[in-house]
Amino acid sequence: MVRLNFDGACHPNPGLAAWGCVIVTDTHTHAGGGPVPGTATNNVAEYAALGNGLKEVIKLGVTGQYVECIGDSQLVVNQVNGVWQCHDERLKKCLARVVELIGELEAMGNTVGAVWVMWACVWSWKSWRSATCLHFAHRRCSPLIWVRFCFAAHLSKKKNTFIQ
Repeated sequence: MVRLNFDGACHPNPGLAAWGCVIVTDTHTHAGGGPVPGTATNNVAEYAALGNGLKEVIKLGVTGQYVECIGDSQLVVNQVNGVWQCHDERLKKCLARVVELIGELEAMGNTVGAVWVMWACVWSWKSWRSATCLHFAHRRCSPLIWVRFCFAAHLSKKKNTFIQ
C-alpha cells in the first residue's frame, strides 16, 4: 500500500496559497510542497496538494498497489469520490486534472481511494520553523507542516520541492 497524505492552505482566503504532501511507500517516505501560483482559495490549494502528490506517485513508478489519498478537505475527497458535485469553474479544472492522474495510476495497475480525516494538529502561522524541524525528525507528520514551510518558500519565490 502507498499512503499519500495531502493538505493545502491559503491566507487569507483567497490569498497566498501553498500545498504539502507526504508519500509513504513500503521502502521510502517522500515529502513535498510548494506554492500555488497567483491568488488561490483553500480548496484550490487542497486540489494542488492532491494533484502534485499523485504526480509524484506516478513518477515513483508505483504499480499494483492500493494508493490511499488522505486529506482533511471534505470537499475535495467527496468530489473526487463522486459523492458531491463540483459547481465552481476553477475547481472543475482541478478535479478533472486529479481524475486524469487517478486514471494514469489505475492504468499502471493501481487502485486509488480518497479518505477524509480531521488532522489532530494545532499550529500557528508563526511556528512553521520549529514544526518543520519536528517533521524532519519524525518523517510521518501531517503535511500541514510542509504547507507552513512552503508559505515561507512562497514568500522567498522558491519552487516545488520533494525530498526522500
